[in-house]
Amino acid sequence: MSPPRLTTVASITVVLDPVLDGDKRQILEELQVAQHMGTALGQSFMGGAGVNMNVTINQFRVGMWGPSRMHARVDVFDAQGNLIRQFDVDSTSIRGGGTGSKTQVVSQDIIEKICAGM
Repeated sequence: MSPPRLTTVASITVVLDPVLDGDKRQILEELQVAQHMGTALGQSFMGGAGVNMNVTINQFRVGMWGPSRMHARVDVFDAQGNLIRQFDVDSTSIRGGGTGSKTQVVSQDIIEKICAGM
């Protein structure tokens, strides 16, 4: 794990977009992807008074055939609740393996891209 970023983040919320299909949502929920991503992001930034980050996983694909993919929208708010930044991150992998390992690869890439974008 890399050292914490200099950006101070007061809170981080990672959620699944309600529009995700049931099967996709079920995989992400069973693997506790949102919780693990939230923990990893929390360890990547300094805590304290600062911005609030909301991450919404709005696209996900994993299967036996074809690439694995995840897309997320990141909304960053100041302490007063004003949107100060919004960006999208996307990850695609052709790496093989089981559902869990494929999901971990794209999830980790999303985390790294969020950190780089902050």
